[in-house]
Amino acid sequence: MWALVSRPRAVPGAGLDGDTTQAPYGRFDHAAIAVPLYQVVHSSCARIVAGWPCGLAAAGACTRFGEHTGHYVAEGTITVEPVTTSARSTEATLGRRLEGLGTILLRYGLVVILLWVGLLKFTAYEAEGIQVFVENSPLLSWLYDVVSVRTFSTLLGIFEIVLALMIATRPFAPKVSAVGSLGALVLFLVTLTFVFSTPGAWQPDYGFPYLSPDPGQFLAKDVGLAAIALWTAGEALRATQESRDRV
Repeated sequence: MWALVSRPRAVPGAGLDGDTTQAPYGRFDHAAIAVPLYQVVHSSCARIVAGWPCGLAAAGACTRFGEHTGHYVAEGTITVEPVTTSARSTEATLGRRLEGLGTILLRYGLVVILLWVGLLKFTAYEAEGIQVFVENSPLLSWLYDVVSVRTFSTLLGIFEIVLALMIATRPFAPKVSAVGSLGALVLFLVTLTFVFSTPGAWQPDYGFPYLSPDPGQFLAKDVGLAAIALWTAGEALRATQESRDRV
């Protein structure tokens, strides 16, 4: 924290008011200097300590600044302008608000995505759209031997909607929200495996690591969604423990 200090400045060849016996440093004009606030000390009137919210006018026999530097100024008045922390405070406040807004958008943005794509799974075009991913996946292709394409899509949509609703319970049921977030994390990690099993995920004639626009880059978005799900799970679990500690 710094302060602007108005202090006398020595001019060689003359004393204070022409009297060199009063001030061996010579005649003094006033000059403004910037010094750390904790270094500004008045030997007889007051000590200025970092953190004081206002300025101080001090006068006395000998005023010293920079206790450890050996620099002195002569008799006179030192005026310390108020050191404001408003800029820092504004930045911190803005940072906290943006962080809080980001927290809400991350969690409930994920909820919106899961709800939206979950509802779309009930349509025929969406069921056909995910077929290429499922039938080429070594993890999921066997499901088409058990249920139809439309039925699998419907079941997946229900699963995504349930996860979304679970994540949304964070304000009153953080543990449920954490479980839903972990479920979403698993979902996104599974869909990321489609990058390695879906034909055309890598750009022809380029191969790894050149993802094709579709479906390669389309699938890559799940990296971010998985990260969000992981964060929401951790935050909700922490909130669960904090609520227990308050009881």
